[in-house]
Amino acid sequence: MRPIAIVVLGLFWLLTGVVSYTAGWEQSLAIIRETSAARFAWPIVWFGALLDVVLGLMLFVRPWTSRVAVFMFLATIGYLIAATILLPHYWLSPLGPWLKVLPMMALCLFVAGTEARR
Repeated sequence: MRPIAIVVLGLFWLLTGVVSYTAGWEQSLAIIRETSAARFAWPIVWFGALLDVVLGLMLFVRPWTSRVAVFMFLATIGYLIAATILLPHYWLSPLGPWLKVLPMMALCLFVAGTEARR
């Protein structure tokens, strides 16, 4: 199950970043523009997407996998704290954008916690 978890988790992060850079760019900017950080929308989206792409790719580098999964978990906590402060109403959205990351966080902990010991 661990290899499947790594592929799913890595693709989740990688594709989230790719979508944010491409088809989701304007929508990503619009979400940030709902907040008090609106004037920083472009760099927030750009660097957030870059972080997602880099972490998604780094997860596939075997010696780094477990450490990257822990960093993904911690980064997600940071994302959720900022999101809760700036956009708390998304917790109540019928599509559950903040709720959907909770299983992903559990997957991060699974990948980190199941590192093969040599």
